[in-house]
Amino acid sequence: MIQLDIDPEVEKRLVEAARARGLEPSAYAQRILASAVTSPGQDGASAEDLLSGLKALAEQATAVSNYPPDFFTREVIYGEHD
Repeated sequence: MIQLDIDPEVEKRLVEAARARGLEPSAYAQRILASAVTSPGQDGASAEDLLSGLKALAEQATAVSNYPPDFFTREVIYGEHD
């Protein structure tokens, strides 16, 4: 058996989420922990690995467009194909 000490704010949110789902807080916590342990991500990467990869991608990205955001109207995108 594992016992956890959690932050009071986290506990409050856990209880609220469990009640919203009609579950006891301990059953809901068990479900969350089981899910976290059995499904680390689609490719097995951790959240930290994913975040690190996204940051690296963002750093290497170049500007997609030199046009201002309001340039892309429906008419510009679709032209005569409405």
